[in-house]
Amino acid sequence: MSVFDIDIVYVIALIGIVCVFMVIVFVKSDDRAIPDPEQKIDTSNVFILETEKCKIKFSDPFDNFLIYGGANSGKTKSIGKPLLSNYIRANFAGFIYDYKDYDLTRTVNYLTRLYNYPYKVYNISFTDMGRTKRFNPLKPSVIKDEVLLIQLVDDMLTSYMGETKRDEWFNGGLGIIKGIAYNLFSLYPQYCTIPHLVNLATSANSEQLEAFLKKTDESRQLASAYLNAPEKAQASYFSSMVNPISSLAFDKKISYVLSGNDFDFDLLNPKDPKLITVSSSIKVDRHVSPIIALLLTISSRAFSLNNTIPFVYFLDEATTFKIPDFEKLPSVLREYKCSFTFLTQSGAKIEKLYSKLDRSSIEANFGNIFYGRTKDVEALKYYPFIFGKNEVKKKSRTTGHSSHSSSTSQTVSTQKEDKYTTNFFTGLKSGEFLLSGAHCNKKEFYGRFRMYNEQEDVRFDESVVIDLDIERAHRKVTNEVLSILS
Repeated sequence: MSVFDIDIVYVIALIGIVCVFMVIVFVKSDDRAIPDPEQKIDTSNVFILETEKCKIKFSDPFDNFLIYGGANSGKTKSIGKPLLSNYIRANFAGFIYDYKDYDLTRTVNYLTRLYNYPYKVYNISFTDMGRTKRFNPLKPSVIKDEVLLIQLVDDMLTSYMGETKRDEWFNGGLGIIKGIAYNLFSLYPQYCTIPHLVNLATSANSEQLEAFLKKTDESRQLASAYLNAPEKAQASYFSSMVNPISSLAFDKKISYVLSGNDFDFDLLNPKDPKLITVSSSIKVDRHVSPIIALLLTISSRAFSLNNTIPFVYFLDEATTFKIPDFEKLPSVLREYKCSFTFLTQSGAKIEKLYSKLDRSSIEANFGNIFYGRTKDVEALKYYPFIFGKNEVKKKSRTTGHSSHSSSTSQTVSTQKEDKYTTNFFTGLKSGEFLLSGAHCNKKEFYGRFRMYNEQEDVRFDESVVIDLDIERAHRKVTNEVLSILS
């Protein structure tokens, strides 16, 4: 073999190796459900979701994303986490609600490192004190407005009341807690925390409570129903206030988390934007849910037209807590560069928590809705209606016979049938979704979305917290309350 022939062989072999390498890289990157960390984007560009058929490109993340899917439908892995990676890659500040014991928290901590996220990330937990930061959402320098504080206290107590009727006794009790909150805000700002508020309300005797409420004209007015009532009525007002919040005052872990100062809860501070994850679970959701709703409400009131920081509320299993007037937020806050991603099992869950009209309003303000597998009977009543009907031609053949001959006639009729039947929605496989989109390259799409399958090597920012630390924090709150009342 000549030298020339050998050179040709080497060249061919080298080309072959390069081609194999390119194929490997291409396949590997193509299998990834999240964007390439080397390609940064900004919010003027698209969000991308990978499917087995194509890439779906969303040109406006402020259209919002609503994901419906029952158990094991793949809504978090196929839609939720890939969307979350787009938000983090685009440097959104945000509020992440994590209902599944750190599932999203792990992902957030991994993705923020992967994409060199520029803002600080804080993890909050009401169950694992070693994995939580401590903060005060009612800090006067954050709230800034006593009128807002009073509204927040109203929302919180209403949430703890649940389905209980809002009668005169409830309103009288609410006046007490509002008066306490006002005085803490104006006279004792260093003690204006939820733990101090509920512990003062539940531990003060009638003489101490009356004296505290009379310290300012404003608190006297707020609690006037209680202060001007006869003794027996005062007892009813007091019990209406104490009963819903007594368990909150008793919870030492909540007291530990919400009486600290690791960071300020001003997520949209232009000098210090933040991304927080708030972890919950089925074990504590009923107890913690009003606090979660309060945190979201506080952060939502901080938006203004001067906001330049894109922000996301990413809410997994979002129907495990109720947000006051939530149906208004997606449409109002989009003007302030705020996007929502809302994951829940079905539209019926929203309807149960809010109302039928609120569910309709919420869906109208989410431009991108994903429908996954569900067997929710109430949801299946209206899902097919959303996508309308197709005209289907039906042929019928009629044959007639007589003693001398036979004849056949064919009739063609047009009927309207549901474009997608209830069987379609109950038969969807994990990862399969039907998309109704806005400002994307697929206004309507059905297919399987690629699941998030990153190998998350996550190291939490953990600290050693023992029971004695939690007890000391709670005791500090109660001692400070006693000093206020003495």
